Amino acid sequence: MGFETPLWLAAAALIAPLVWLYLRIRARPPATVSSLRIWKLVPSPATPPRRRPKLPLLFFIQALLIAASALALAGPFRREERPPGPPRDAVVVIDVSASMQAKREDGSTRFEAARDEAIEQASALAAPEAGKRVTVIRAGPQPEVIASGLDAGGAADNIGELEVLDTAANLTAAVELAANLAGRQGSIDVFTDVPADEIVMSRDARAAARVHDFGSPAENAAVTSVQVQSNLFDGEETSRVLVSVENFAPVARDLELRLVPLEVAADANAAAAPAPNASVAAAGVSATATRSAAPAAAAVATAAVADEPIDPAAPRTLHLEPGESSVVAFENVPWSGAFEARIAAGDDLPLDDVLYGNVPERAPVDVLLVTESPRLGERLAWLAARAGPFEVRTVAPKGYRPQEARGIAIFDRFVPELPPARANVAYLAPSKGNADLTVIEKPGQVQVAERREHPLLRGVSEPKALVGVTPIGLAPGALRSLLMGRSEGREVALLQAGEVGGRRIVATGFRFDPSALERADDLPSLVFLLNLLTYLKPEAADAPLLRTTGERLRAGSRLAAPIEELRGPSGVTTLGDPGADLTLERAGVYEAASASGTRKVLVSFVDPAESNVGRSGPVSAEPTRTVAAPAVDAEAEAASAGVEAAHVSLLPAVLFVVLAAMLLEWIVVASDRQGGRRAAAGASAGGTER
Repeated sequence: MGFETPLWLAAAALIAPLVWLYLRIRARPPATVSSLRIWKLVPSPATPPRRRPKLPLLFFIQALLIAASALALAGPFRREERPPGPPRDAVVVIDVSASMQAKREDGSTRFEAARDEAIEQASALAAPEAGKRVTVIRAGPQPEVIASGLDAGGAADNIGELEVLDTAANLTAAVELAANLAGRQGSIDVFTDVPADEIVMSRDARAAARVHDFGSPAENAAVTSVQVQSNLFDGEETSRVLVSVENFAPVARDLELRLVPLEVAADANAAAAPAPNASVAAAGVSATATRSAAPAAAAVATAAVADEPIDPAAPRTLHLEPGESSVVAFENVPWSGAFEARIAAGDDLPLDDVLYGNVPERAPVDVLLVTESPRLGERLAWLAARAGPFEVRTVAPKGYRPQEARGIAIFDRFVPELPPARANVAYLAPSKGNADLTVIEKPGQVQVAERREHPLLRGVSEPKALVGVTPIGLAPGALRSLLMGRSEGREVALLQAGEVGGRRIVATGFRFDPSALERADDLPSLVFLLNLLTYLKPEAADAPLLRTTGERLRAGSRLAAPIEELRGPSGVTTLGDPGADLTLERAGVYEAASASGTRKVLVSFVDPAESNVGRSGPVSAEPTRTVAAPAVDAEAEAASAGVEAAHVSLLPAVLFVVLAAMLLEWIVVASDRQGGRRAAAGASAGGTER
């Protein structure tokens, strides 16, 4: 017999004060009588009689209750020998996250070193003298059991076929899954670059796990974000690209950042010996290639001959201190289409040196305005003509036809019963709701209470100037509330936006006065309408999809034909069902094929935690650390010898004794009270008869 927490047995010492409470001599309380004459006639004994200590039954019941409670808290169990079961599991967990691609001093990657050591460890665990079977788990975005019940050869083959991914890894889920598979006497070997004390594990998993740490000092810089902004107030077809770069190295770094059209970058990567400043020339030539639909290679050749100076997308040199980040602006980029932002870092993790983006083409966008105010249509058309390639058509609510809404549909104080099927929609001061939004009653006087960051409110310094006097309240729903107001002690949404079924939807609780669009000093209204047109501008059907690794790509969408086949760095994947999806595990350029044609899918790796490859690892020359699990106890040795010892908890039996003692105590106390009441009643009856 044993105890899980034997220290709780000390609680049984509470019986001692219980004994004192029952055996102590209690002084009788003083009583007030009319006279002491009768008491004086009674002779007092020479020596007071000795009373033999007497403990009532209630004491023994309460002592039993204390002892049983202390025993239950200690967690009693007994060891029971059982016939030996199957061999114990040895689980091998391999971290395949992106940081495992970091290079080591010998030129190999962390993953290659971890995979080689995992094969050696699995072979030793599955040796005949060890008597174990091996389970292999791949720790990716979600843990995956590759195979189980393997011998030495099978474990080596399965581990050798693993490949590192361009995503993060859920090590906690992988280790907990390994703990469930390994059982009480199994073993867990984790091969990763994350220190053991940084992995969140349960107590049982940590007790069984050995963490083989392959982290080492490393230097890395990464492109962490790309943002494209169209210059709405410039008549030229130019855009602004903002690129964020961060230095994760413990030393200062000098980096070169380039912005290159995707087709030019592909040709440059395919060339055997590219020119030193080919990327500089390519940055400005892509506009010619896009506008004239000429091959990118020919455009590069033309630019190389002309030797034109290119400033907008010329390479930029950065100096970043340890942990410093910087945002680089490429102004007036003259071309459109997909591009890559790349740093020439020469660091230990090349994966995050490139990030993809897209400068949208300035193709005409159809804007359908449904309103009773022709003046509003005139002012919106005037503003849209100066903001970008927008063509505004104005119709009255009675003349609206759903099939006429193609690019952007704006409804001014009018809500159709059926929303447009394919167009992005804006509802200005809607009078009622439909499938896209829900409207509540007019809240009355409203004060702007909260503003949330969103592209629609970018540059709007005074949002309360948009609201007006009597706005319309919007009810919470599928759309995100961006501007909140307070009226009569309650909050109401004044601006909502979101994406539903592949369409962008905006709802405002306020309307626009056409006269406000005629005054140059009414900046909030002008800026908001420009943001509204930019936000609702639909992507071209052949525009590339921008995704990050770890995301799930859905085959079907409401606005495009479902993807049937995806070709790229991960090979060829067939997606037959429109509801099917897959996790993008590798960064790069993909090609999605559908019934309507092909479309590029640009998958970038963005994960600062994984890019910080120098976050862990010993500083000593030894590249690998192993945090061993506790030594195997005598029960495990007995199990390997043919006898398996199991712990059988005695807690249910002890709890039964506790409950029985509590019930018995209640019966005794109730009996004593009942007997006292009967005695008092008898004494009262005898006194009455006398």
